[in-house]
Amino acid sequence: MDMQQSIIILKALADPSRLKIVNALLERPQYVEELAQRLDLAVSTTSHHLKKLEAAGLAGKKKEQYYVVYFVREEVFDLSLRCLADFRNPEAGAQDRRLRDYRKKIIRAFFEGGRLKRLPAQYKKRLVVLEELAKRFDPGVKYSEPEINALIQNAFEDHCTVRREMADNGILKRKDGVYWLPESRDAASPGISKRKRKMDKRKALKREYMEAFRAPGICKVTNTVNGKVFLAGSLNVEALVRRHQSELKLGSHRNEELLKDYKELGAEAFTFEILESIEQSKDADFDYAKEVEVLLDLWLEKLQPYGDKGYNRPPKAR
Repeated sequence: MDMQQSIIILKALADPSRLKIVNALLERPQYVEELAQRLDLAVSTTSHHLKKLEAAGLAGKKKEQYYVVYFVREEVFDLSLRCLADFRNPEAGAQDRRLRDYRKKIIRAFFEGGRLKRLPAQYKKRLVVLEELAKRFDPGVKYSEPEINALIQNAFEDHCTVRREMADNGILKRKDGVYWLPESRDAASPGISKRKRKMDKRKALKREYMEAFRAPGICKVTNTVNGKVFLAGSLNVEALVRRHQSELKLGSHRNEELLKDYKELGAEAFTFEILESIEQSKDADFDYAKEVEVLLDLWLEKLQPYGDKGYNRPPKAR
């Protein structure tokens, strides 16, 4: 995902009415007039917001008889904020140039004729100076302490402070009185290296997540005390189960009746299960959203989770 797409998604969600629409669509797909009546919005206003959500890739639509029904795109809502912020940075080159210019400015300010005038008080500037001094050492060569002292003294009198700070900051490796440069420049900056490894791991995990097939399907929440059930479908049914568990636990579930019973009876009175999942199709154009809709209709017809038997809203007569 690039930066522009991340901005579009975040802007689309930065509106109270659109958030309410998304909240309603997360419960089930709905048509414009139904959303407008439910949220007390004008039909034209609802249509406007839905177009914004659709343009951002957050919502989709499909034709059902005489109505256009809108639904949320689960694959987008499964993205974390980290995924939205971890985009390819188009300014990376310019940022690197600014960093190089910043380092050159520090070196010009603190070095004169190849010698260090003084150690900077600021830690970040001091690191730049120490790394510049480290260029006097050859990679792969091991130095005794007297040899290190002599090389540092060619540039700065207080060789003890410089040697100690180089070792403390990982710019020089030290063992049994022997000093050497780390194998890579990343290793010379442990904090940077650690962050880089974490970022690489995050990117790999994100790539694996985006490429992995997440089975669509139908899940069921069952109240084991009164037998009432709640059915829902999603393009990622495992994530849907986790979402229902989390929302009920946090008290933010959209189904008020289900949430009320959950608060009264406690978590131990409820079970969560996947009723049916859809296997990955070899057809790249396979409409998983439509298949989920069909499956949900079949299970709703079979279990009739309405009134005393469940928490789902009865379908409206059209």
